[in-house]
Parts: sequence; structure tokens; C-alpha cells
Amino acid sequence: QDLTGRAQNETTIAVNPTDPLNLAGAWNDFFAYPRTVVGYGWTRDGGQTWQSDRLMPVTLDRWTSTADPALAFDGAGSLFLAMLAYGGADEGILVARSDDGGETFAGPVRVSSGGDKPYVATDPVSNAVYVFWGEVAGGFSIFFSKSTDGGATFTAPLKISDAGDSGNNLAAPGVGPNGEVYVAWSDTDLPIEFDR
Repeated sequence: QDLTGRAQNETTIAVNPTDPLNLAGAWNDFFAYPRTVVGYGWTRDGGQTWQSDRLMPVTLDRWTSTADPALAFDGAGSLFLAMLAYGGADEGILVARSDDGGETFAGPVRVSSGGDKPYVATDPVSNAVYVFWGEVAGGFSIFFSKSTDGGATFTAPLKISDAGDSGNNLAAPGVGPNGEVYVAWSDTDLPIEFDR
């Protein structure tokens, strides 16, 4: 239980496919307002009890805030936490990995040096990790990157929204049963856009 009286918001939750009683959640935590960090929690009893902590990677500049968390377990039970880093020397989209059900995370890997609102999905068969986010690039565009080595490295960012679109945000990814990757996002010019 948080007794700081500070706000938490922008929640995300994921279920471990290798252990359905293991869930992990994450959120923006304003305990050091105006600076934010990613708070996270985990349970091993299906949500009856929870443990929680704050992710404050020592590899980031001390003025850098983290926010906008998104979670996904892969088919082997590894958990990936995508987040935005902003307000300091280490801005960008980062991904951290947990191999203990969300109790601890390794230092984050940089996916992009800019962006906002990252979302993550995994392929339950190949365990590939897919990250989508919005970024200012001739308008606000949707970008994509993937990892095929368990989140150790990511491909160069690829812009997937159309060149003429300018108000894209909130990319929601999914992975089909045969490894196909789907993503939908909002656009100020059109209601919803979709890509495969």
C-alpha cells in the first residue's frame, strides 16, 4: 500500500502464460513529484496478495523521469517492460526485462532516442519482442522495433504510419497464432488506423 499520498496512473497488467497465478502490473508513480518513475508490482497467488517496488535504473541520469509503462510476458515467462524516459540526459523509449516474474528488472535497453507512449507485445512461440510508440518525425508518427534475442538488442526504429499522417498516437499491438503482428492506433485525420 502506498502511503505517500501522491498520484499513480497509466496502469498496465500482464499474466505469465507459464504460471497464470503470476501477474505483474506497472504504473506512473508521482512519489517524487514533479519527477515520475515507473512503479511496478507482482503477485504469485492470482492477485490475492501483491508486492511492489519502483524502477529507478542506476544507468539513467538522475534527472531523467520514467513513465508510460507497458508490460508483456513472452511464452517462456520472461516479462518485458517498455517505458518512456524523459526530462533528463537519457530520453527515449527503453525496455527492461524480468526473469523472476516481475520482482526485479535488468537495466533497460534503449530502443529509440525519442518518442512517447510505448506499447509492447510478444510472440508466444518465437518469443520475439515488439515495441511500438509515437514520435515526432514530420508529424507525430508511429514507429516499430523488434528484438529476437530476448530484449538484449532491438532493430533500428521503422516508421509504419503513412507519410501524410500527423496526429498518430496510442499504438495497440497484438500477435496472431502464426506470428503475424497487428497494430492499431488513433489518428486525428482518421478514427483508427491498422497495420499488419
